[in-house]
Amino acid sequence: PRTFLNEHTCVPLPEPPTHGTNVIELSGPDLGWGSTPPYSLTACTGRCHRDEDCAIGLKCFQRSENRQQTPGCTGRGGPWWWNYCYDPAWQ
Repeated sequence: PRTFLNEHTCVPLPEPPTHGTNVIELSGPDLGWGSTPPYSLTACTGRCHRDEDCAIGLKCFQRSENRQQTPGCTGRGGPWWWNYCYDPAWQ
């Protein structure tokens, strides 16, 4: 299995998303800035603050006040300032 080693621990990395064209419901807790383990959030999971919060191959989609829909995801999710991981290859 793939792992990520930081200065404190070795954690398994989630496998890259394989959801294809299926949309996923937005979900996830707010762990606060800097509290999200690196590369731990899967597609449509938040709250991310930067790409490094998301699993390998995913990016952190920065939503705006108009509640932009996160690509490949469905649902309202948390407040408008919550950002979610997404697959940039999703179509």
